[in-house]
Amino acid sequence: MRFIHTADWHLGRIFYEQYMTADQEYVLGQFLELVDEWRPDAVIIAGDIYDRAIPPAEAVRLLDEVLGQLAARRVSVIAISGNHDSTERIDFGSRLMRAGGVYMYGVARPDTAPVVLHDEAGAVYICPLAFADPMTVRIGFDAPEVCDYATLLAEQVRRFAAQIPAGARSVAVAHGFVAGGSESESERPLSVGGTSQVPWTTFAGFSYTALGHLHRPQSVGAPTVRYSGSLLKYSFSEVTDEKGIECVTLAADGAVSRETVHLRPRYDMRIVEGTFAELMSDAVPVSEDYLLVRLHQPQGVVDGIGRLRKKFPRVLGIEPLETAQLTTSPRPQDIRRADKTELFARFVEEVGGAPMTEAEKAVMTRIWQEVLTEGEQ
Repeated sequence: MRFIHTADWHLGRIFYEQYMTADQEYVLGQFLELVDEWRPDAVIIAGDIYDRAIPPAEAVRLLDEVLGQLAARRVSVIAISGNHDSTERIDFGSRLMRAGGVYMYGVARPDTAPVVLHDEAGAVYICPLAFADPMTVRIGFDAPEVCDYATLLAEQVRRFAAQIPAGARSVAVAHGFVAGGSESESERPLSVGGTSQVPWTTFAGFSYTALGHLHRPQSVGAPTVRYSGSLLKYSFSEVTDEKGIECVTLAADGAVSRETVHLRPRYDMRIVEGTFAELMSDAVPVSEDYLLVRLHQPQGVVDGIGRLRKKFPRVLGIEPLETAQLTTSPRPQDIRRADKTELFARFVEEVGGAPMTEAEKAVMTRIWQEVLTEGEQ
């Protein structure tokens, strides 16, 4: 059986006030061309289909177009929600869409059955572990042992495993942070205090695990526990990453072979460095890419970004390199990635003159997790 594994489309993404929908449409056009060329039996989308719970209309239209194209090609689609998605909105119309071979799993339910596809060698059980927070699963599944994302996914895996015949080929589809994975700046944390991490061995019983959430393509723990990475670069921490999708072949005996196919973005994302004069000189070629400019000079430049955009129309930001190197404070992007409890602890110590106690940190961690949980509902 052949299938495509992709994730983290983040349709409707805004980056530095720049809507990415046209860029996403461009690269999804190549994705459909690959489907026509490679002719997979299924496409798996491992969460974060949208960038936010209420996506803009053009993002909804783009997803509708891509799913319609896949259904017209008679390619099965199995998609789950991610932490950026509204689970209920991803679930809407899912029973109707199954008639066209499109299986959308937004809400995690205790009685969800695997999607069973067939090839010449028999059945393949695809298990969609829709995204949820631990409290929802603990109550909805009547599973009091669920207290974090590790026990949450273990409970989902246990229920699916009970429905798979011994020795059958199986594929897990999940959205989460497998311990040991490499992060970038563009993922939204699932929780605070390290409670989001899941051991890779949770998925050891599957022939292949199609993961979403981490935006760098990578395997974690085993070659078959795999993140496809995001559809595009969504932060300047990803400029060296090569984005793409995974083309996976599952043999009759369950052996997996995989090829990463890189997609060409409409405009790349890069960091350029130099003095203002150097960058504006003929020695540096004109570029249409999305750029972060690091200036190698201590003094500022009047209307620097406006003047740079006359040569580089997609400059998104300017960062004075020397200032960033001299300061001991975290850079803005590091602050965005920092644990929220740690940030609050720094604030308390700076204002109050004394560090937070462990008891105070525990209270702050609990409160912040409740805020995250409510924001995802």
